[in-house]
Amino acid sequence: MSLKVNPPTFPDEILKDDPEHGIVLNNFTLQLKNVSKEASGNYSCAKEDWESSPYDLDVLYVPACSPDQPRVIRAAKNETVNITCEVDSNPLEVMFQWMFNNSATALDIHPSHFFQLGTVSLIVYTPLADLDYGTFQCLAYNRVGRQREPCIVDLVPTDTSDTGTVEIMYTYDNLSQKTKTISDNEWKPFTINYDVL
Repeated sequence: MSLKVNPPTFPDEILKDDPEHGIVLNNFTLQLKNVSKEASGNYSCAKEDWESSPYDLDVLYVPACSPDQPRVIRAAKNETVNITCEVDSNPLEVMFQWMFNNSATALDIHPSHFFQLGTVSLIVYTPLADLDYGTFQCLAYNRVGRQREPCIVDLVPTDTSDTGTVEIMYTYDNLSQKTKTISDNEWKPFTINYDVL
């Protein structure tokens, strides 16, 4: 007897009895231990020229942060930004909880202040003062349980001042050249050269 498995990550793989790795085959019974979401898929039992109908294994798991969501958002005062939290979850029905903290306070954000569409939650936020910058954390829940690690987004100010600007003026032969080195929002230095007559 063999067991044919077709989860997305292991198409048409034949499972063999391997109790050390959590796979136990006994007559027409398959026992899987410590399964992860990657084990989801179709399983069927086969012997010689007979194969059973496939059994769909749907592994449920608590939400986890989507790996490609932003971790840092830059915003100037009075600039409105979207702060998102996206999770991977099965089942897809989730509820979100948001928190905000900075050097002065930590608070829960009331659900009326954020939106949700499926496994994505969104806060539309406008920092007005220095204390409006800080760390947003979101946690998602589904019927399996609560997310283990929160998704974290740091809101930091966009530097709009001339802080970090260096000006060098030098003159040779009746021609003056002025060089100004400044940093952009990403703190990557760039240089502007221009002639002063």
